[in-house]
Amino acid sequence: MDVFVLHIVLVFVLVTRAVQMRVFVGMFVLVLVVTVFVFLVHATDFRPTEGLPYADGKAQDRVVSEPGEEPRKMFELRRAALRHAGGSIGIAGVVAAALLSSVLLAGAPASAQTAVFGDPPPFGIDPFCGVQLSIAGWDVRKNAESAMSDHLLAKLTTSGKNLSAQMVLMSPTEAFSVRVPPLPTSKYATGNVTPEFFIALPKNAEINRAYVESYTIGGAPETQCLVEPLELGRFGYSVLGLVKPDRAMLPRYLSFPAAIKEKLPATDCGAPDREAIVTHAEQPDGIENLDKTRIAVVAVYIDATGHVAKTYLTRSSGIDVSDAQGQAAAIRSTYQPALMHCMPVNQAYLFTAEFDK
Repeated sequence: MDVFVLHIVLVFVLVTRAVQMRVFVGMFVLVLVVTVFVFLVHATDFRPTEGLPYADGKAQDRVVSEPGEEPRKMFELRRAALRHAGGSIGIAGVVAAALLSSVLLAGAPASAQTAVFGDPPPFGIDPFCGVQLSIAGWDVRKNAESAMSDHLLAKLTTSGKNLSAQMVLMSPTEAFSVRVPPLPTSKYATGNVTPEFFIALPKNAEINRAYVESYTIGGAPETQCLVEPLELGRFGYSVLGLVKPDRAMLPRYLSFPAAIKEKLPATDCGAPDREAIVTHAEQPDGIENLDKTRIAVVAVYIDATGHVAKTYLTRSSGIDVSDAQGQAAAIRSTYQPALMHCMPVNQAYLFTAEFDK
């Protein structure tokens, strides 16, 4: 079979599978290889015309569709060299395409708990707290995100105005507390959002978890939240909606001091800080005659006892039936709660249900 035909067949197969599995990098590389190959092969069919320069830079003064003996030899040598290069790249492209095919055509399990994420759940879905926290470690001098720093950049989202909150920040060895005084909120599609503000730590620390302990909206009584630590950087949710400050505006940002709440005691469990885990992933029912592989992602809110408190579809498969089956499988599955310093806590878990074609 001609190398070019092999390319066309493999491109069709790879593009189809890449779209199904959302693997676009391999598809791009393959198309690039084919494009270069086709260009080099077709470039050998050129015919010089009057007015084009020779290799020595002198202009032609005649039509060379019937070149002389010496020009003909040079012409044939150039054509042979280009054909050799094009053939070599073409063969290399077929090999690369075959390797990519073996990866892409391997397929995926029916229900895989893999790193596939949907849109973050909107405000108001979380059953454990009425305030949504967005937070990231921040190096004020570099004006950039930093894991180890003496500042954090944060904002809060809620349902009302004039929000105040008590927050807890956790490093591997210490707990810090910070009181955020009443802040005005602005109404957005995602909820009522406070301005971004800084939290100033008493020293450099690697804050890896944070949560809202309690909050007050307007003149209402203080509301306690169930402990639901947010891991900084987890799925990108911890920095949801944060905007990098303009350096010129940094002096205008509000900053609230944090204090050391306590030194964390030594732990005696194997994994003192652990995400919620699924101990048995229920397989969703299959769907016949699918046009392509479908994936539904469900946020499962797991309480401190390991039970499902609520679910929310964060990524639709595009078919209502498979979405419903994905949520049903998430509810029927069993879980172990997250741990924070060996203490069971509430947390959301992303359950992925994949429906093969």
